[in-house]
Amino acid sequence: MPSCTAAVRSLPCCDCTAWLVFIYLAPPVADTSRIDAVATAGVALPSVAAAATRAVAIVKPLVDAEDADVKAFADALREAEAEAEIEAEIEIEATKIAVADAEAVKPAPVVGGSGAASRATRGGPRRDYAADNAGGSGNGGSGNGGSGQSTVVKAAKAAKAKAAAKVAGARAAHLERIEQHAQWMAGGPRTQAEFEEHGKAAVQPALDYYTRRFNMVDGNMYDLKRAFRAAKVFDPFVLKGMTRAQAELLIDDLWLFGFTEFTPAFISGLKSELPELMKHAQALFDWTSDIPGAAAYDATLKRKAARKAAIKAKAVAKAAAKAAAEAASSSSAAAPPDDDEEDEDDDEDDDDDDEKFSLKPEVKKWEDDPTEKARRIWEWWRHRVKPPLPSFIFWATAVRLVALVQPSSAAVERLFSELKLILEQVGRGLTKTIQGRLMARYNTRAGL
Repeated sequence: MPSCTAAVRSLPCCDCTAWLVFIYLAPPVADTSRIDAVATAGVALPSVAAAATRAVAIVKPLVDAEDADVKAFADALREAEAEAEIEAEIEIEATKIAVADAEAVKPAPVVGGSGAASRATRGGPRRDYAADNAGGSGNGGSGNGGSGQSTVVKAAKAAKAKAAAKVAGARAAHLERIEQHAQWMAGGPRTQAEFEEHGKAAVQPALDYYTRRFNMVDGNMYDLKRAFRAAKVFDPFVLKGMTRAQAELLIDDLWLFGFTEFTPAFISGLKSELPELMKHAQALFDWTSDIPGAAAYDATLKRKAARKAAIKAKAVAKAAAKAAAEAASSSSAAAPPDDDEEDEDDDEDDDDDDEKFSLKPEVKKWEDDPTEKARRIWEWWRHRVKPPLPSFIFWATAVRLVALVQPSSAAVERLFSELKLILEQVGRGLTKTIQGRLMARYNTRAGL
């Protein structure tokens, strides 16, 4: 139909962020998708925590070396301060001893007689003990040991001054090292919490961008997001868990796809056929026998699982045999036979099956494979829109139209290809120009 083709062409182009929406669409009628939950409740990304743990392990030797160096400066300061305290105590004790010795050599005062007689009795002029204690010879100091005491005091004071200078130097060096350490710590994340916060901060701009484009009413992807949420009503696995009111809310948003067929009368027709459709969704359905190719897919899946289990059991047995041989005699025991070649053959068979059915490594049942699940859902609809079930007139048209809208990661792949080409040509030295170059190349190819 020309109208269908025109409507599909008029749909907004799926950009990089739109692709995320198609991957992480939430269950119907929920207010938020997984991305919306992250944007509302905060970034909770297990991969960020795992990366932070690894980053801490890598940085730990550097952090330990930095902390040890800072501790060495702190220890040097403490040693200098302890030495200064000792020298101060020595200086005090030396001064006390000098004063005590000076007091001990003083002659007893003469009782009676004039001042001249007293001086004559002492045999000379009065000695200046204060000068002796201060380091001078004084009057007659050399004859009473004052010079020796003054030398000790001088040495103690010099040692004290030297220790004080050492403390001042150690303190200045310690303060400078602390400042350098603070600058080093401020240069980037170092702890687990800091690395996680750094990772979340890197993701936050993308979440803000997503919120502006997809969650704001004036965002250019707001209507597209609502349309794809509404498309959940075509999934029988989702539909059987909904109420009629919930399904009708989604049906009301189908017009956002832009198809001219989705008129108010057409939407009303979908709602009139909804009760019967919900009965079909609730009814039992053989997703293997009634689906072409499903049995072959399931058989391949089982064969792949059996081979993986066999390879795992063989690896466990091989490891156990090796451990037993090493325990018995690490020198004389023969090594167990190497089954690597056989394992490689099994892996090659698995690769052939993967290529044939596009199986992903994590797929354990067909419901886990988005491509196979979508194919079986389409076959489920084929059983219900073909005769003799003419009751689904409106739904037959709607499912064919919506199925024409195929979200794709092609835009994302093209963008990364352009980025890879730029990095190969100019390298990583011009990082400030990469965004501008990427936008220019992408817009040129898009004809903007």
